[in-house]
Amino acid sequence: MRIPLSNDVVTVSSTVSTGDIIQAVGASVGHAKVRASLGVRSAANAKPTLELRSTCGDILGFAKLGWNGITIPSIDNEARALRELAPYAVTPFRAAGVIAEGTVQDRRFVVTEPMPIRVRDVPPRAHSLSASEARGPAPLVGMHPWSALAQVTSVVSTVFDDDQTTPPALAVEVRRVVDRILDQAPVLPAAGFWHGDFVCWNLARDGDGALWLFDWETAEEDVPAGMDTMHWYSNAQGPVDPKRTRERVAAAFETAKPVLRSMGYSSRTMRYLGAWYSVTLVARAIRLARALEGWERVALKPDTLAELLTWANQILDNATPQKEARR
Repeated sequence: MRIPLSNDVVTVSSTVSTGDIIQAVGASVGHAKVRASLGVRSAANAKPTLELRSTCGDILGFAKLGWNGITIPSIDNEARALRELAPYAVTPFRAAGVIAEGTVQDRRFVVTEPMPIRVRDVPPRAHSLSASEARGPAPLVGMHPWSALAQVTSVVSTVFDDDQTTPPALAVEVRRVVDRILDQAPVLPAAGFWHGDFVCWNLARDGDGALWLFDWETAEEDVPAGMDTMHWYSNAQGPVDPKRTRERVAAAFETAKPVLRSMGYSSRTMRYLGAWYSVTLVARAIRLARALEGWERVALKPDTLAELLTWANQILDNATPQKEARR
């Protein structure tokens, strides 16, 4: 595919040799000279994203550059996930493969294959995906003790790690919810992985109906089943307002119930998933706040997270086997 070449100018710090970086990334895919269009998001984990093109305008691939303690691990995790997890994605999900990765001027990069030419956006509506598609890309791996799952272990390590960044009340409450879940939910459905950011803006559908899934930076293996489902429905309710996180997650939980039942949850046990998804969002925010040494640039603030944990406790109150038996 060829597209017109523009002459846009991007201003960057004089300490960074942008042209050298772009050419080094281009050389990694076998081209001595390339041109690139560049974009940088404004989020806390912002990083340069490059659309690499030959001098003739052929699209060669898409590159991401990690430049600090937040973005470099994200780049490395995406490359690992695309190599080790994405190949196991169930139909109709697909992912562009890694064609190069490396380091240039202390910046990590990964280059992925171009997307198919004829793809279209997935609208930000819950029913843009079928029920089976909303299960996400990961295969189910049966019933497992959640306490032994790698993603659960990682979250537990985060929330029980004492630090000066997390407000004490938030730390106490998230630990309480974790203890309640793991004490009450010993063996539940598990999945081989979750994409971690299963949202419409990371999806595209091709002419054959396949769903191309990109931005695997937050993918994790060995997880409670249904995490991508909760994330999809939480973010498919129009513009995302961080202050409405509790409302969005609660609404997503209700919408997701038929899909969660298809994964092996009962009306009682799916409550543990809703609560665990909430805990995971809290753990992500805590990790980001620690990396940034404060909460100023973190979208989900402690007050919002506390409201989410209140909802998690409420659904756990109705998750006892005795209450299910009485219904």
